[in-house]
Amino acid sequence: MYVIIDEKNEIIAYNKRYSVCIEYINNLKRTYSDSDKNLEIVKIKDKKARNDPEFDELYLIRYENTYIQSGYIEYLSLSGEQIFYDNKYALDVLLKFLDTDYPMSKKDRKHIEHVVTFLYNPQYNGDPH
Repeated sequence: MYVIIDEKNEIIAYNKRYSVCIEYINNLKRTYSDSDKNLEIVKIKDKKARNDPEFDELYLIRYENTYIQSGYIEYLSLSGEQIFYDNKYALDVLLKFLDTDYPMSKKDRKHIEHVVTFLYNPQYNGDPH
């Protein structure tokens, strides 16, 4: 588990992936260019992180093409547009995966094709139109 801390050693965010923490910090720097915060990524044990009462609210989750602390979700309107975006992204990834020569069993290919069919169906994918 990784934790992002500021210069006062206050916890800003958590995530299991280092790359997510890097992306989050880079997005903060781009968004708040006047920010002079020195953020640092530190590796900690999962148990210690999960014992933090604010862990759930500070855990980084994907939102559109970036990451935010999960506690902010309640302040955002998670409309059908977000669900549509997420499903379209998943569909694109799965279709690219099926188009590669990656070795997989017929059974695995069939399962992925079923998921693609499910996501492609406008009735279920959150398409706002």
